[in-house]
Amino acid sequence: MSNAKTGSRLLFLALLLTGCTEDGSTLPPAIRQQVEQMSGVAGSSHESSDATRTSSASNFSIPMRDEWTMQQTVADALRRIGAAAVPDLVRSLNDRDPEMRFRAAEILGRMGSEAKEAVPDLVAHIDDPELRVRKAAIRALGQIGPASSPAVPALIRVLRDEASAAGAD
Repeated sequence: MSNAKTGSRLLFLALLLTGCTEDGSTLPPAIRQQVEQMSGVAGSSHESSDATRTSSASNFSIPMRDEWTMQQTVADALRRIGAAAVPDLVRSLNDRDPEMRFRAAEILGRMGSEAKEAVPDLVAHIDDPELRVRKAAIRALGQIGPASSPAVPALIRVLRDEASAAGAD
């Protein structure tokens, strides 16, 4: 993989992990510098246009907030509201629509430790009928961090079940 592609992916991950949503200008300088060094574009600048802002470290464009879908906008708002939104998101985890369950788990994960009250409900969704929801619940538990420690036995069970299934093939 080329340095530019690696740099693009690293920058994208850094933007996602730090909650930066536009051009990366709010990315902590130490992270930006490390990404630029790893991609071989140290000292790069950012160019912007009316439509998108693009890092010169890549050809990857991140949509500006006014170009987000309604779902992206709502997800960002709920994430920023934080713990106060957790009860409603937990109710959404039990929605009949798998897409709603998936989105609720995703948003809870993005809240990090603020979503710790959702841990028991996320653990219950480790066994959701939809694979996509199961994965989102597992990721969310990891993103919540140490407050998810009650999930460890269930996660180990899934790991063991997956290893057994792989061995049976």
